[in-house]
Amino acid sequence: MKKFSVVIPVYNVEKYLDECVKSVLSQTFTDYEVILVDDGSTDASGDMCDGYALSDDRIKVIHKQNGGLSSARNAGIKEASGEYLLFLDSDDYWASGEMLEELNDETEKTSADVIVCNYLKLFEKDGKIENKKFGDVVLKGDKTEDVKTLLKYALYGSSACFKCVKLSLIIRNGVYFEDGKLSEDVEWSARILILAKRFGCVNKGFYVYRQRVKSISHTISERNLDDLQKAIEKSLHYAKEYSLEEPFLSVYYAYIAYQYATLCFCVNLLPTKAQRGNRIKAIKPYKRILNYGLAKKVRLLNFIRRVIGLKSAIRFAYSIRNKNG
Repeated sequence: MKKFSVVIPVYNVEKYLDECVKSVLSQTFTDYEVILVDDGSTDASGDMCDGYALSDDRIKVIHKQNGGLSSARNAGIKEASGEYLLFLDSDDYWASGEMLEELNDETEKTSADVIVCNYLKLFEKDGKIENKKFGDVVLKGDKTEDVKTLLKYALYGSSACFKCVKLSLIIRNGVYFEDGKLSEDVEWSARILILAKRFGCVNKGFYVYRQRVKSISHTISERNLDDLQKAIEKSLHYAKEYSLEEPFLSVYYAYIAYQYATLCFCVNLLPTKAQRGNRIKAIKPYKRILNYGLAKKVRLLNFIRRVIGLKSAIRFAYSIRNKNG
């Protein structure tokens, strides 16, 4: 068994794929496998995947019909055999060749079910890199307190790519991604948060998250917000499904509060006043989840909501998000 399985969904990314794959192959820690899932690419990406596999026996390639990101990730999970699982989007890359080395050190030290890492934002338009620093984060082995710390510093977000998770936890509990949905990471990460018993953290910007102007995550539509809202609703339901109790319940709600704050921000990006108004009405029943917020931007948004109401607070959400990250 390899220590790490790295799943990379691939779809029409010939421009970025080489940088992505080479960032994994350059790791100083070598006990890993790479699973490239070609999700029906129509450019040269599929052939490139086969070429990588011929040059390095740690690389496996899956070719499948196009089914979207969730489908590709799920295919990778089913093929994975490592102790820990990581996801890497094929237009992103790892900043350091020591990433797996440091993650391995953390697994040896903590035996954590989940290890989170920090990330860098690469703005494709001008090539600038944004490095967010959160200071020293110390975890003590108590799940509730550790998750509280991670949420306070916004180190446990929704993205699956910033987490290293024990594969056995995923397989044993059937934690797969819902096909055909955007914001699929939100409820996946919610279940991981509930099921994991111990957390670790490597607070370094190892993952380079490319900000592509035309990427899915930067194109806001009604469907984007529908799926995000449904993911939040589903995450709220998990609190009952898994019979969560205090004090962890409040910490879990803090995770959802962060996602709700993100939803509030996204409302501002809808093109028409009518769309924005309808969305505010739809999300208003969940506004009190903000009371559980731990991250600075969530607490600030909640303060404004309580003073002047949700509608007015949402008008400020964009500036709050940009100011506090």
